[in-house]
Amino acid sequence: MAAALGALSLLAAALANAPDAASPPAPAVYSATPSDRGARGHADASARQAVVTAAKAFDTAIAAAQATPGDDAAGLHAAAEPLLAHLDLPRITRLLLPHHWRTATETDRLALEQALVEHLLARHAPALRQLHDWRLELLPRQPPASDRAPTLAEVPVAISARGVSELRLTLRLSSTDDGWQLYDAALFGMSVVAMVRSSLPDLVADADTAGLIATGHR
Repeated sequence: MAAALGALSLLAAALANAPDAASPPAPAVYSATPSDRGARGHADASARQAVVTAAKAFDTAIAAAQATPGDDAAGLHAAAEPLLAHLDLPRITRLLLPHHWRTATETDRLALEQALVEHLLARHAPALRQLHDWRLELLPRQPPASDRAPTLAEVPVAISARGVSELRLTLRLSSTDDGWQLYDAALFGMSVVAMVRSSLPDLVADADTAGLIATGHR
């Protein structure tokens, strides 16, 4: 999505056409279903709980963004930045910039992550101001694909906001050293990361990794 600020901030971009309003946003709604038995069920339950935790952080980010003066770009950056803790940034960067990732050194990969974060924060953080009465509901889980890696999980959700019809997405998470983190979402069966990648021609046009890093920081 989000997003890549990916799943979360990308969701903000997906809902950015919600009309502005002065009233505070209503609390989001979270619901869960009992976990399945076994290791896969435990992993899916943990991933679903990670989505709930991330959604609550999204609530906080929305409130902070809407309390930030319109000309305070640094304040908007600070409002959205805590969402990064819920994202698998290395995987998002690799999916968005596969050519650069394959040829980059470890140092350059970290720089690519930071450049991408700054680019997407600048582009999508203002959309947080446009979300009012947003809601997220966990939908019943689907049986996992038999070939799905145990370190990956999918969580179907329904999201809506004032003036925006309900969107049904499948959030994609990966198990990392920091727990389950979001790296993509499927909207109408299409990868949000892939859609975001196609919207970044100005960023990905640089074939040189150093040039791409510099472009992301502008």
